[in-house]
Amino acid sequence: MVSNDDLHLCLECRGRLMALQRQQVENLSTAQDAFARQENHLLGMMEMTTGMPAGFFPRRSVRAAPMHVQTGPVVQHISIHDNNIGVLNTGTVEHLNTTIGTLQASGQPDFADALRQFADTVVNDDSLPEETRREILEGVEFVTQEAAAPEQQRRTGLLRSILTNTAQLASTVVAVDQAWHALEPHLRSLGL
Repeated sequence: MVSNDDLHLCLECRGRLMALQRQQVENLSTAQDAFARQENHLLGMMEMTTGMPAGFFPRRSVRAAPMHVQTGPVVQHISIHDNNIGVLNTGTVEHLNTTIGTLQASGQPDFADALRQFADTVVNDDSLPEETRREILEGVEFVTQEAAAPEQQRRTGLLRSILTNTAQLASTVVAVDQAWHALEPHLRSLGL
């Protein structure tokens, strides 16, 4: 089996691979729990049929079933207050969330933290108009996607234009501007 460290993948592909691996582990655990529940049920039936006391045969341990089903978008790294959920493109937030996780996993926690803080600030600053929030987050998403592409395939003119526009939009609100100034050096360090 090839480890993630042996593969040379872009941030987005590494994030997708890690998500796939987590899902495979979860699927295996869920299947094991189902088999354990079935085995426990059959042991109980055997005890009841043969007249043995309940609990005579040892049972397999099973993870507790979830108490409730979570509704709404599930976002691990970016916190979204309830009143802002409908404002955002969940695909953009999901991509940024994956990028944050990938940056953390690849040993760039400062970059990941700056991106998370910037996204949190933009998402939850009610003084920004909805369209501006969307445009800022989509701009950062585009920049991170382009940064993951090989250097010769990057659309540098468009990339510079979007970086400039995102910086201008971020400068309209003090908190967002401060978060942008913490994130921008990390984006520029990618050779953008």
